[in-house]
Amino acid sequence: MIQREIGSAPGADYQAAGEIKFTLNSGNASRQYLLLELCIIGVCQNPMNFTPENARELRSVLLRVKEERVEHLDEAAIYK
Repeated sequence: MIQREIGSAPGADYQAAGEIKFTLNSGNASRQYLLLELCIIGVCQNPMNFTPENARELRSVLLRVKEERVEHLDEAAIYK
């Protein structure tokens, strides 16, 4: 099995001290997985594994968020 870190990104505002680590894991010769982990002060937790198909769907969702094509809930209406 091969495990290779492929990048990282800063954590969200509430996790400003942390980062999201992206790792490629090979499950076997024909199947790979994307692993996302939240790392704070060198401790990584909350691992999320994505199949190639799910990783592509995650990318699609993130691009829609970036392009502001995702409908956001009205928080003021929810938390009266």
